[in-house]
This record gives sequence, C-alpha cells and structure tokens, in this order.
Amino acid sequence: MFEKRAYRLAVPRDYDGGRAFPLVVLFHGWSSDKEAFDAETSFDRLGSARGYIVVTPDGSGTPRSWNLFDSKATNDYGYIDKLVGHVANELCIDRTRIYATGHSAGSAFAGFLVCNKPSRYAAVAMVSATVPSSCPPSIAESVLGIHGTADPAVLYDGGKGVGQSVAIPPIKETIAAYAKRASCQATPTTDRPAPGVVRLRYAGCKNGKAVALVTIEKGGHPWPGGQQATLDPKAVPGARFSASRAILDFFDRVR
Repeated sequence: MFEKRAYRLAVPRDYDGGRAFPLVVLFHGWSSDKEAFDAETSFDRLGSARGYIVVTPDGSGTPRSWNLFDSKATNDYGYIDKLVGHVANELCIDRTRIYATGHSAGSAFAGFLVCNKPSRYAAVAMVSATVPSSCPPSIAESVLGIHGTADPAVLYDGGKGVGQSVAIPPIKETIAAYAKRASCQATPTTDRPAPGVVRLRYAGCKNGKAVALVTIEKGGHPWPGGQQATLDPKAVPGARFSASRAILDFFDRVR
C-alpha cells in the first residue's frame, strides 16, 4: 500500500540489493485492476523472470481507470511519480532503465506519462492505444506500439472508435511521427515475427532511440497473447503473439 492505493510488486528471484535492476510500471485498462491485469498479461511473472522489477498499480475512480486530462480530478501522474520514487528508494533500481507500458486507457496514460516531468522513462510500449507525443520538441522517446487492425475501440486506420468522442490519427501515422521526432530513417524495415503479425522497425534513430510498430492482422482490442485474446474461439493467428514478451524484448534493447 502506498498513499492509500494498492500496487503489486514482482521482484526477480536473484534480487539481493547488491546490483541495480530495471523497472517496468504496468498500467491496466479501463474497469480493470492490478490483479486482473497481471493475470491477463503474465507480465509480472515474465518480467521478473527476465530480470525486471515490475510494479502494477491500481488506477483511480470507479470503475478504475487513469485520469488523463481532468486537472480537478485525481492526479494520477503525480501519484505514479511518487510511487516510482518510493520503489526506487526501497529497492535497488537502475534509474536509467525505467519503462512504462499499458493497455487501452492504461496505454494512453503510459504514453502521456513519459512526457511528464521529471523525465524518468527510457521507453514506453503502448498496446491497443497509441497516443501522439506530448513531449517538448527537445525530447524524443523510444516507442513500441502494438495494435490490431480490427480493433473496434481504437481504430487502427484512425477515426472515432466505439465510445470515443474524439477522432484519432491512424496508428501508422502516429508511429511515423515518433520516428521523425527521433530522427530515424524515414522508411522502416518490415518482417513477420509470427503468423498474422507484421513488425515495422525504424533504424538509425538518434541517441540510441528505437521506434517500432507491431501490427496484429485482423486483431481486436484485447492484449495479444493474453487470456481474452487466446481463448476466443474465433481468435486470429496473431492474437496468440505474446505482447508481453515483445515488450520485454524491446526494453532489453533500449538502455
């Protein structure tokens, strides 16, 4: 418990306080919570096995979510900053390797969070909601986007999805803008890491930054590789692709 809000903490088995470990902060989607999200993604288990300390906090409000814009409501940005500082003081954290990731509303929150002061985060991975950068021009982010082309809530090709009041730009356009901010090469390389999955990676980014997009062909809104995506009897091949492992692979490369 920290400031009357609970969070889950997963620590690598070999953690002994003698060396610094990277930290990932994991944000659940709208109406979810820390327990459900860790169960859905297995990120706490996979991340700690890979050598990451993983913090999964609860959002605010009823139902739980993340306050993106309302300055009169709960200051989730301030809370998370204090929480990360608290964990970094309690455990031996590599402060140059703090990462943020999330799903849907939690993904949007993570995308905006990395642009809030202080700039703590080495990279952000956004799943099923890839928001344009809100950082000042002097700051370029390392970004991984993961998105399904048939997502009904956050439309891959842009526009207003289910329940949205504001149109968003196409996901590829948003990722290309991140690549431009990081001075990457204009044309990405393309490969297929799994059936039904297309990956775009931008090379030559400045200062060791990395920008990539993983597209799940005909994929929906659930976390790829999670229980909702894989247990659906109509699941497309790409739905079985592990977003959790792909994110950890990306964070492994961004230091």
